[in-house]
Amino acid sequence: MEQTLNPHVSGSRRHGRSAAFLDQARTGSRPDIEAVAREVWPEAYRVALLSTGDRHLAEEIAQETTASTLANLSSIDDEASLQAWVRRVAVNRCVDNFRSAHSRRTAPGGSAEEVERLGPTPPAGQTSDPALALALGRLEADDRLAVVLRHVLGYRADEVAELLSVPAGTLRSRIHRALTALKEDLERDDTDG
Repeated sequence: MEQTLNPHVSGSRRHGRSAAFLDQARTGSRPDIEAVAREVWPEAYRVALLSTGDRHLAEEIAQETTASTLANLSSIDDEASLQAWVRRVAVNRCVDNFRSAHSRRTAPGGSAEEVERLGPTPPAGQTSDPALALALGRLEADDRLAVVLRHVLGYRADEVAELLSVPAGTLRSRIHRALTALKEDLERDDTDG
């Protein structure tokens, strides 16, 4: 299930490396394997934290995503493909966790400091705003995941509906409800602060 969808988000080239470091990692070069892991984990954690709102679950998903990525380096051509792979695997892990009974609870979001510390690696929706990340964490789990997939990670509505196994109308309702709640939450924060 890890390669079911292809988000319309290009990978970042934060470090300006070529595919050479991936080639070296594939040959077993420990420093290059560690470099790949250091690049993968923060992005996987950020996707998982925004999607789940649960720091501990996000760490678990980031660890699983990192392990899966390292095990599948032969399938990844370049750094852009690496970033797309990481997002895809992390999103699929979040969806799997969402579907399990254990993850149906609404979890608290990460702290503003933690979101800020992660730094901006925003894909489509440019969500590096800690206040927005905290407001996302206060949404119901199904609403949060729909908004993150659609508006933060840049999946098309039909892809989100398929991922979440819901009709398009249900998805539109969830997203509308969630965006309304986010707007009210952020406006309340603006008047309080």
